[in-house]
Amino acid sequence: MTNGKTLKNTRVIGAFLGAFLMSAALFNSTPKACADSVVETAHHEHAEAFNLGSLFGSDDITFENFPMAPVEELAKQMAANLQPGIKNPIHVVSVFRKELTPLAAVSKTAGMCIIVLNKNPDGWAQWNRFFKEIDDSERMNMVEVSIAHEIGHCADVQTSREAGIDLSKKTALSGEVFADIFASLYAKSEMGERSQTALSTLNHVRSEFSFTESSHATADKLQALSSRIEAFGLQKTAASRLTQFAFELNRSLSI
Repeated sequence: MTNGKTLKNTRVIGAFLGAFLMSAALFNSTPKACADSVVETAHHEHAEAFNLGSLFGSDDITFENFPMAPVEELAKQMAANLQPGIKNPIHVVSVFRKELTPLAAVSKTAGMCIIVLNKNPDGWAQWNRFFKEIDDSERMNMVEVSIAHEIGHCADVQTSREAGIDLSKKTALSGEVFADIFASLYAKSEMGERSQTALSTLNHVRSEFSFTESSHATADKLQALSSRIEAFGLQKTAASRLTQFAFELNRSLSI
């Protein structure tokens, strides 16, 4: 049954998206169904993607040899654990997106933090950019950091609004730096030793393709903050503090 808060949220979504959504259907749907509808129909909404690129033969990973189900299960678990640090409800959905990326976040206009698992086979294949660097046993650790990155985009939108920052004036690089900071803080705090290969791979790929993907050239920023990120990971901390500290670190940089 849809509660009053959810009904209010769905009405806001229906009003904003207008012709893109059928309001009558949304009013009787669950939050998950609303999230599905927003992602499937509101393609004018920019999706912040865990950019893996599409020009480098990333055709080895398929839904057969790397199923979506375990990734979706992990994403839902992480969403529940990190929800205390994100004011908008986090929903995990699996839909087809045109972006050539396996994961994306939609957060700016829907009143939700929607983490998208992309059913586009060409998008899912982009995991190969990272997986080719690591052993198969490290894949889900890499996925965990990637999911944290997407939730970090929602944290970026939230903290920016709270600070009175005009989202339209934020650079793409600033958003990607925030998301990578958030993911790094999460990994150090929650994953411990399991994070080492994943974070090393993240930094390596960001550096390797910094020239061709300038909006994701975060490696030098992460390096500048490495000691503070490392110190944060010495003990587990509340999700709300993770969100706030990511904001503080991002603001300390000149982007």
